[in-house]
Formats: sequence, structure tokens, C-alpha cells
Amino acid sequence: MLDLESFLTYSTRARTLQSLHNFDEAGITDLELAQFGTFGTTGALRGKIDDFELLERAPFVYSTFEKKASGYHKNLIVHQAEKNLPVPSIGPVQQTKHLTKDEFIWRIHAYLDSQGLCHFCKKACGSAPGTCPGPLDRSIVPIPPSFVAPPKPLDYKRPNPRNDSQSQAGKPTHPPVGSPPTKVAAVAALAEDEMYATLDKAAVSAIQLMDDELELAKTKKKLARTQEKQPEKVAVNYSEDNFFPEMDRAAVAAPEDLDKHLATLRHDGSEELLDDEANHMANLPSLF
Repeated sequence: MLDLESFLTYSTRARTLQSLHNFDEAGITDLELAQFGTFGTTGALRGKIDDFELLERAPFVYSTFEKKASGYHKNLIVHQAEKNLPVPSIGPVQQTKHLTKDEFIWRIHAYLDSQGLCHFCKKACGSAPGTCPGPLDRSIVPIPPSFVAPPKPLDYKRPNPRNDSQSQAGKPTHPPVGSPPTKVAAVAALAEDEMYATLDKAAVSAIQLMDDELELAKTKKKLARTQEKQPEKVAVNYSEDNFFPEMDRAAVAAPEDLDKHLATLRHDGSEELLDDEANHMANLPSLF
């Protein structure tokens, strides 16, 4: 039986050989065929056939044997595939050497000192050593595997923990035990003349034009607001320019001659002529 071959394919080949051998006369029975075929299977499948006594059934039916053996073979393939799956790597396990009790306690204290935390409450309480009001924190301190505790000084004194109001999030206030104090970096002052770039005449002119355009836009905006607030007054101002229609010289001279003629009639005392003249003027067509 091949490695990637199913049991049904293997059994079909065996039945074909049996048919060819028994062409003239029956020489190989179904039980003998099953026994011969069992020897050609894998060790795990032979164990299943023996455990369930598939060859011991009486009367022996080859189709039943073939069905059960095929099911056992499929299950074996599935379990074998699960065993061959790659196991996901969890990552290298950080293994630390065995520490004594004093070394273990010193490692915790050194880490708390590097973070500026109190040994009693394990917080940034700012209390002097031995004066922390508590409460006592007995939880496990999560020390990163990369932290290496320095040797404990002979004259070690517990430093004061940092205060929350003076602390910076994520940054230790106190340097690690045994390391030199940090130095304050000097910051160079910026020259005042470097803050503003030099401008040429073209740049100054462009800026002046921009300022003029801004002032003009502001003026137009104010006029628009005034028109919205006093529409009647604006309408009168606009219409006053065209209140009197334009007249030519002949139209202007005609009223002047009429006034002179009426004045002559009044001077002579001809009231009837004035009435006739008024009626005549009333019947004249309009000048406009």
C-alpha cells in the first residue's frame, strides 16, 4: 500500500488481482484476500484491524471489512496530519539564574529606585523613607527581563521617591543605582535677527498692495452693511442724481419766453388775455 493511497484504491487493486487469478477457478477466497491485503497496510492500520477483530467475523463479508478498514485508515490520516502541524513558537523563555533571598529583594528595590517609586506603597508618593502612610502594596512588581540590577553599594541609602506632581510620565526621575547623575543639557539661545528674513523692495510693494486690497474689501463690506440697515436712505441718494430729466436748449428757452410774455400781459392789465393764454397753455402738449 502506497503512502498517499487510500484504502479503497488499495482494496480495488487487490480485488482486480483476485478476479484475474480466479478467472478459471476459485483459488483465493475473500477472507484470504483480506488477510493478504492486511499484511500490505501500515502498522497503525494493521493494529486497528487486529484490535477490532475484523478478520475474525463469521461469516466473513469482504464489503464490511473494506468499509470499516477504510474508515480506520481515514481517521489515522487525520490524526497524523494534526501531529505534523508546526507548533507556534512562544518565543525564547527568559531564564534567570537562581537568586538568593537577599539578591531577589535587592533586584526589586533597585528597580523601584530606578523608577522613583516607594518601597512600601510602590507608587510615586514623594514620602521620605519610613514615613509612607501606605497602604502597603504586596503585589508582584513587573520587572522587565532586560533590567539588570547593579551591585548593591556598601553605603546604600534608600532615595526619596518622586512625587506625582513633579514626575514625568514614562520617564524615571532617579538614575539607576550606581550610575552617575544626569547632566542638564544647555540650550543655545536663538538670535533675534535670525527670526525675521530680510525683505527687498518688490516684497515690500507686494505686501503694501495686499494691505490696500484688504482695506478696500473692508470698505465695500461696510457699505454693504449700511445698505442692508438703511435701504430707503440709500435708494433716495441713488435717485436724486436723476430726479430732473435732461432738457435741450430749446426746451429751456420756451418756458423763459412764456414767463416774459405773461409778465407783459400782467403789466398791461389784460386779465382776459391771461385767461385765454392759460387755456391755450393747458391745451398744449407736454414737453416731457
